Amino acid sequence: MIHIFLVEDDQYVQYTLSKILVKAGYAVDCFDNGRRALDQLQLKTPDLVITDVVMPELGGLEMLTQFRAFNSLTPVLVVSAGSASLSVDFKELAASSGANGVLFKPFDKATFLACVAELLP
Repeated sequence: MIHIFLVEDDQYVQYTLSKILVKAGYAVDCFDNGRRALDQLQLKTPDLVITDVVMPELGGLEMLTQFRAFNSLTPVLVVSAGSASLSVDFKELAASSGANGVLFKPFDKATFLACVAELLP
């Protein structure tokens, strides 16, 4: 079974995305901040990491940069709602941090699952 780490601090978004993934047949571990996810990523390697950007303790891009220091192969999908307010090209910023894909909130279920399937080996 394909195993996904979902890193999202908004409980509603985390619940919704995890339900979508589980119904699609994926095993999902959820984390509410980058620090907790990074601790587990040092112990376990999922098939895909999906992370929000703005989170307490350790944000998604910082987590991704640290993750890439010891794992360059696992695909990572970055999801963000704040891209319009950023003064830099967010896709470029995420890619330079090691992201394999970027998805902007809000998005629909079909788009989300298509992005997930595209990044899986």
